[in-house]
Amino acid sequence: MWNDTFRAEFQKRKGYDVAPLLDALYMDIGEKTPAVRLDFNDVLVSLSEENFFIPLYNWHNERGLLFGCDHGGRGKDVGEFGDYFRTQRWNQAPGCDQPYIQKDIVKDKVAASISHLYERQRVWLEGFHSSGWSTNTDQLYDAIFANYALGQNILSLHGFYYSTMGGWWEWAPPCNHIHEAYWEEMQPLLTCTERLSYILSQGYHRADVAVLYPVEPVVAGYGDDCVKTAFDAGDYLYRNGFDFDFMDYESLARCKVKNQCLNIAGEHFKVLVIPSMKAIRHSSLEKILEFKRNGGIIINIGERPEATEKGRMTQPVEKLLEAIFNDDSKNNIYQVDNYQQVTEIIDRSMPRDFRVLSGYPVKDIPYFQHRYIDGKDFYFVYNVSKGGECFFRAHGAVTLWNPWDGTIRSISAQRVTKEGTVLYVSQESSDVYVICFDPKGKAQVAEPMAEKQMKERRLLNDEWNFEIVPTLDNTYGDFLLPAYNGKVGAMIYQANYTNDLGREPVMRTFTFGTKMLMLGAVLEIEPEKLLTSLTKDEFMVNVNGVQYTWQPYEFSWRWGVEHDYGHQGWHGLKAKMYDDFIRVGKKVPTWNANEIQRMKEDNGEQNYYFFTRVMAPEEGMYMAEYGEMRPASIYLNGEKTSDVSALKLKKGVNEILLHFSSYGVSRFALRKAEPDIEARTLAETPLRMKFRGDRSLLLFDTRKQADTKGRFTFLSAPGLESLLFSSYGKAKVTVNGVEAKMNVLKTYTDGLMMIRADLPEKQLEPSRVIIKVDEPWGYADGSVIDGPIEQVCSEGIIRIGDWSQIEGLTKYSGGAWYRYHLKVDKPVQGQMMLDLGKVVSTARLKVNGQEVGLRLAAPYVFDISDKVNQGDNLIEVFVINTSGNHYSSTPSRYCGSLESGILGPVRILLTE
Repeated sequence: MWNDTFRAEFQKRKGYDVAPLLDALYMDIGEKTPAVRLDFNDVLVSLSEENFFIPLYNWHNERGLLFGCDHGGRGKDVGEFGDYFRTQRWNQAPGCDQPYIQKDIVKDKVAASISHLYERQRVWLEGFHSSGWSTNTDQLYDAIFANYALGQNILSLHGFYYSTMGGWWEWAPPCNHIHEAYWEEMQPLLTCTERLSYILSQGYHRADVAVLYPVEPVVAGYGDDCVKTAFDAGDYLYRNGFDFDFMDYESLARCKVKNQCLNIAGEHFKVLVIPSMKAIRHSSLEKILEFKRNGGIIINIGERPEATEKGRMTQPVEKLLEAIFNDDSKNNIYQVDNYQQVTEIIDRSMPRDFRVLSGYPVKDIPYFQHRYIDGKDFYFVYNVSKGGECFFRAHGAVTLWNPWDGTIRSISAQRVTKEGTVLYVSQESSDVYVICFDPKGKAQVAEPMAEKQMKERRLLNDEWNFEIVPTLDNTYGDFLLPAYNGKVGAMIYQANYTNDLGREPVMRTFTFGTKMLMLGAVLEIEPEKLLTSLTKDEFMVNVNGVQYTWQPYEFSWRWGVEHDYGHQGWHGLKAKMYDDFIRVGKKVPTWNANEIQRMKEDNGEQNYYFFTRVMAPEEGMYMAEYGEMRPASIYLNGEKTSDVSALKLKKGVNEILLHFSSYGVSRFALRKAEPDIEARTLAETPLRMKFRGDRSLLLFDTRKQADTKGRFTFLSAPGLESLLFSSYGKAKVTVNGVEAKMNVLKTYTDGLMMIRADLPEKQLEPSRVIIKVDEPWGYADGSVIDGPIEQVCSEGIIRIGDWSQIEGLTKYSGGAWYRYHLKVDKPVQGQMMLDLGKVVSTARLKVNGQEVGLRLAAPYVFDISDKVNQGDNLIEVFVINTSGNHYSSTPSRYCGSLESGILGPVRILLTE
């Protein structure tokens, strides 16, 4: 706000010394207050422009570069950089971020208005951060086209990550590039977007309404009610079918007033809205008066202006206000109480530029933009219902420009009136229209062709052939570490678990197992009482009438505590793995939910007890390791020990009790020697705790001896032929009661075995898999199977519906072929359509080996009339879901919906 040159610059530019008046920036000093504040801000912004924004703009211009920037306020903070509008005109491509698949009218309109008024041509859309890995092509399609109608015309899909590092690195995802399962199907959408980007950056925008961008009241200290009024008015206008631009005071001053319009940069505004601005530039009042006298429509919402840079209610200000608001010789200025009244006044004054006459959009609102290019009127229209009518305030020969393939064709008007042209909507609401009116020609008028009459609906059988086709390339370890040369198939990360001791079935994630028992948060308890209960295998402890139960404490030597990802940083996972697997206290995510903090439990207690057993190969001293939070006490084999740097263990099983007297994070480990890391685990870095693969580590177990067998069950993907997995114990696999042939492919020095289980015959349908496995010491329940189980599948059978409901496909992101044999009894008369119903996310259709088309958004309907033959026909649909399913195998909070595949219903539609 101030430096050594500012005072002199202010004197030179404003003609007076600001130093004696600086109090006016912080308190009301009378009628001069708004003048000082407006002058101060003007000099501040001017110096910023001259010394930063303009040189930046020129530097890029000289090099033929476009420069755009995503700002904190994105146009909604009118005072950002002193004056958002003035400073951001020095971008070659003003723009904004639209996160979460947003279609924020105000943000788009601020950016587009800067571009329009300062002839910058491009409006930069950054989309769509934080919408999540499950953002599907239907959502993407809808968000792009809606934002383009609102004024954007160059697209930067939010982020392209160098790597997602085993699925554990992200920044407000998705990455709609190679890290999305459907990336290779996006070319048509991107090409369509390129064509739209070109044509929507040509010529001049057309809108009837300008809304003043209310910087001055905020700068002058009148608060931001004017900002809410302006933005609410703009939002309401567009939602109710009136396009508009925001206008800054300098653009208003540059306007030429002619033919009852404010004319600037190729635009012609018939209406000026003043949004409750108690402070305004003097030049703005002068232009408003000129506009009024020329017959333009002026609508003041709420408060009237009272101050300019010439002061508050000074004689020059009062004179202008009197001429504008109290001179009744012209009846073209309106005072209204709220923005809803604005549309009524405009409708009484002129026909709208665009109006949906019949047929409502299936979602949201109709989106449109009018541009004037080379003497022709172009309308971009999106989300208008099929079968409706639309009015365009334009005349001439009508052509439809198809941004998907670049073709142009003539279309007929339904009728032509004095005001404009009415067209019939013949395409789906998800289609985009670029409609051109050439005044050198004449519209051909014709009644719309009769809608095709439905002759028959035939629901197809739900049972289809199904074959997965992976699309996520893991050559560089983007999705799983260690990396491997191949694509990520259908993996099983968890299964229902029980054991031969009769334990109730529970879902277990592989590599995570019960390694300790925990009691907490509780009152402080005598250790002897705890040890007695455990020696007798009594897991209930009574303290002063309060009964506590020991709970299994599970973690993975690789992944730490499940669902506790520790500190990850801004906007998601950052490929960090902690070493503190003792994590106690109430979990409290930080404001951005990317870091879990530990707090005192709701019961106010903070004593935590951990019990475990270790197997020592021989008697001796074993090295101990702790975290920053040290145990308050340690009991070894029932005796309190004071030497905590090393513990003397007896040969065989040793019992350990740890007492922590506070919440927080820590660790406790015992080694027989220095760390000795199994070589294979190094490739898992950084996604591993330091203990992973350490052969000198003494493994924890709660059992007295390793005498249990685990049992895992899950429903496989269709077409299962074999399973690949790693186990620390001998395993047996049965599928639908049939035993698989077990092949140990490799055994590592820590006892881990790589196993291939081959089925005697392929299982066509999703099948019940049972894995029975010995649980050696330190590898109870989920930890006995290391990492996900890979399913090797070929073509099988699936029923139409959400494939994520099948356990073998729940976390599968990629493609799949659906195949069906359609019998046609007689030659097709009329039109035959295949309607897939709901699909997530893309659908590419072949009939009898011939390509029919690709659909990225609803309706997933294909014309197959000229592809089917009498007799048997092979229908093949290649569907790709989103990456949300794969990322649900990580602690990412951006997974979203797992819905996948053809959800149907699938029908054949016959029309006359």
